[in-house]
Amino acid sequence: MTEEEAKTKWCPMARLVAGQETDEYGVTLVPDNQVSFNRMAYTKETKLPAGAYCVASDCMMWRWYNDGGRDQGYCGLGGK
Repeated sequence: MTEEEAKTKWCPMARLVAGQETDEYGVTLVPDNQVSFNRMAYTKETKLPAGAYCVASDCMMWRWYNDGGRDQGYCGLGGK
């Protein structure tokens, strides 16, 4: 896939914290009972959380290959 396509996908390594809150200084508060998760319920119309998107070639796991003269890439986490 192209980098532009990849950047619309959820990164399998992304972790989000449910119910994050910040204090008056902007510091993130994570109570003991909070958990991180990799997926959430969303539809094609729902925008993903900002930290969940693939960063494509800015990621250490991104792999390049040439597909008939077109540079393509993929997430190296999953193999070819």
